[in-house]
Amino acid sequence: MEDLRKFNEFNTVALLLHGELTDKRNLGKIDDLLSMIHAAGYLAGLATHRPFSTLNWLLKADLDIDLTMVPFNGLGMFMDAEPNEVAELIRRLGKPVIGKKILGAGRIEPKDAINFVIQSKCIDFIALDVASERG
Repeated sequence: MEDLRKFNEFNTVALLLHGELTDKRNLGKIDDLLSMIHAAGYLAGLATHRPFSTLNWLLKADLDIDLTMVPFNGLGMFMDAEPNEVAELIRRLGKPVIGKKILGAGRIEPKDAINFVIQSKCIDFIALDVASERG
């Protein structure tokens, strides 16, 4: 618990479990970790690499989460279902969502990617990352 509180010096608001852990769907372990995060005073969330299957699981699981982070883009890259199917599950979950991998590993122009996310009306925040210095 003390280790989690060290994030206070960075003005941390939320902590999310990594997709590697989330996607194993160990309900007891995930619930314990989410409880620790909440006890330390943060919003607690889950990231996933498999949005369709994991969001389906979350809809049935009794977990106290505040937000999720999912891959989401118009090409369906790094997703285990079509974007419209994932969008429907996001809406059903009813929690704030951070969209990641929206650029599809550089295959989607930033303007197009952002417009797609905005038009989907299911993503609340986006995380942009750059994997190469090539312009």
